[in-house]
Amino acid sequence: MKPTDSPPTDSPPNGGQLTQAGAAASDDQHLKAQIARLFFADGNDLLWRAHHTAKAEFQHRSWIGKIYVDYVMAAECALKAVIIRYSPDTESPQDAYSKARRHSHDIGKLLKEAESRLGPGYSFVSAECRAFMTSLPYSVSARYDLELLSSHWNTQKGYDSKLNDSIRDPAFMAQLHTQTFALVEAVKTASEIAPNRSLPVVASRLKNIQDAFRNLKL
Repeated sequence: MKPTDSPPTDSPPNGGQLTQAGAAASDDQHLKAQIARLFFADGNDLLWRAHHTAKAEFQHRSWIGKIYVDYVMAAECALKAVIIRYSPDTESPQDAYSKARRHSHDIGKLLKEAESRLGPGYSFVSAECRAFMTSLPYSVSARYDLELLSSHWNTQKGYDSKLNDSIRDPAFMAQLHTQTFALVEAVKTASEIAPNRSLPVVASRLKNIQDAFRNLKL
């Protein structure tokens, strides 16, 4: 997906197919759908913010580092939503949430887990997107300028050029923009292909779902 001047939508990137559950679904399925919706909403907020703040006139190291983190976190949220929403029916919401959290900020592990949830041998990103997003030079610690500067001037390894070759390189940041959008779009396409669990919520069971949400250990 090529970057455009249009911001990401303020709804889940797959049009909402991963965000609903219905009459035939269990309370656990409803709760997992709700958690997934929240992850998608976070991802879209981060993608929207990165897309627009990247255009700011001032582009110092600390500022670009935070834009970098927003893109990475947007991809992370999209993948975690898939992991939770398409977890086995036998997996509780707490276990599904914990499984997504267990992979922390590791895009490679999250991508592998998300694809496994959609089916054996399933792959929904291009080789280029996979190679780029699974070999990012920094974790989300790049949001701290101290971390970036420390990496840049490593006293044991000497001058580290990866900062200049990544976050401070406009071509790298443009590629990060492109591949993050591509990953989110791939999640959207994959969710449309996967078995549809999109059904209306049942109001009579809402209290059970709300109670379960309050009891979820975050």
